[in-house]
Amino acid sequence: MTWNTKETNTHTVFVYGTLRAGGSNAFRMKGASFIGPGRATGSLYRVDWYPGAIFARDVVTEIMGELYEVSTGHLQELDAFEGEEYRRVNILVTTEQGEVFATVWEYRRPTETLEQLMSGDWLEEYRP
Repeated sequence: MTWNTKETNTHTVFVYGTLRAGGSNAFRMKGASFIGPGRATGSLYRVDWYPGAIFARDVVTEIMGELYEVSTGHLQELDAFEGEEYRRVNILVTTEQGEVFATVWEYRRPTETLEQLMSGDWLEEYRP
């Protein structure tokens, strides 16, 4: 299953940390349309009071998150919020309905000294 984001001026995004429902920055998703839960393959790290993730298909950890549909303006606001520590990439996210392509913010700094969260679930580990 895929969502077409080019014709409708909307974008499917995957959030895995403080932007998730129940996270300290969930208010930033106001106005977005919740699609449902999802998971992506990668490594999740505690950066500080927030997480960072590196997405790779050859890693066994699944990162838990949520899919939303956002407008182009909202996507730009999220870019500004995520800042230079992150880069926007497109990944495959697994849902109950199948795999979808989604935009996600991947951590771009070194992770060697960061705590890796093996559960893959930021809210389970560090609920605000």
